[in-house]
Amino acid sequence: MKDLRLSIYTSAIFVVLYGILSVIFIPLLVKQFAITILDNTYNNIEKEALTLDYVNQSANKELFPIVAQKAIVGTEMNNAFLSVINWTGNIVCFPDVTKIGETLIYDKAIDFGDAINGNVLYDYFYTYFNTLKKTDDFEIVNLRPIKDSDLILVYNLNLKEITNTIAPVKQQAYFVFIILGLLILILLLTIIRIVNNYSGKILDEKIINLEYNAQSLAKLNQSISSYQERIAKREEEKEKLAVVDAVVVDTSVPEEVSKQRILTYVRNELVSTLVTDIAYIYVESTITYIIRHDGKKTTSSDSLDKVYSMLKKEFFFKANRQFIVAISAIEKITKYENSKLKIQVKPKSEIDIIIGKNKASAFKQWLDL
Repeated sequence: MKDLRLSIYTSAIFVVLYGILSVIFIPLLVKQFAITILDNTYNNIEKEALTLDYVNQSANKELFPIVAQKAIVGTEMNNAFLSVINWTGNIVCFPDVTKIGETLIYDKAIDFGDAINGNVLYDYFYTYFNTLKKTDDFEIVNLRPIKDSDLILVYNLNLKEITNTIAPVKQQAYFVFIILGLLILILLLTIIRIVNNYSGKILDEKIINLEYNAQSLAKLNQSISSYQERIAKREEEKEKLAVVDAVVVDTSVPEEVSKQRILTYVRNELVSTLVTDIAYIYVESTITYIIRHDGKKTTSSDSLDKVYSMLKKEFFFKANRQFIVAISAIEKITKYENSKLKIQVKPKSEIDIIIGKNKASAFKQWLDL
């Protein structure tokens, strides 16, 4: 459902933005094409005009209208064509011979070949072309006298032909833009789907890992409780079965015996602390601090390793180089960054007790996992 909403929103935004771009750029493309058409039209009609000028220079002046008529006959279907009128406005030469002798009526003419150069001219003329009424067959765009004669060369623009040339281009431009837009939209939606599937797989893997870690932590916390219960029962059984008689010790094999009490300091006063009263031990600024279950803090002149050697390993675990924690003080274990474990103890420690990734397996073995 989330992917569907994202696809709908993406499609809507894309259609709006792409539509705005189409409205802006398609007219520019059509205009550029029309300017190219006008450029070619001007070049072609100028060549024809130069040809007629050459004919006028070389031919008999009386025969010029006949020669010019033969040159331009049938050119009314071109984008632009030439015609010739006299100073009274009567048509002398025209591609459609039926119009010869008629009076040419025009309101205005622009100089299609004036001093404006390059695209500036055609940009101006394209704007002018758009203002013309396309119901007329042609429009006069330039009048130029023919040298050494009483005739005038007329540049005629075939409005219908140019319109018929430009109109399909505009339709094709919109068609291409629509097809291109659909292809881009399909590609965009495909990319979104691939990214969503990929991110979904990553999210699923993270969820699986979180569930696995949660189960592992739950099992670990349950094991701590079980271990604490086993230790408590074992101590009760030892007290019940304690023998008052002297214990025989095998002196042939030296063995370090764990202590029941540790000498500690409170300021300058020596205090004997029961090992069973110790919650955790840590080092800070080279000083070894011993925290009891009742929250009282004492110090020891021994190093952390020395103190650890005096303790029963089944009751105490060296979490790292800074901390020794008693099983009876552990309240909860939570996951820490990069597969590490964080131990929460009671009384609460001001410094985080972190078990590194490499030592986590030893901690689980300590709990008989």
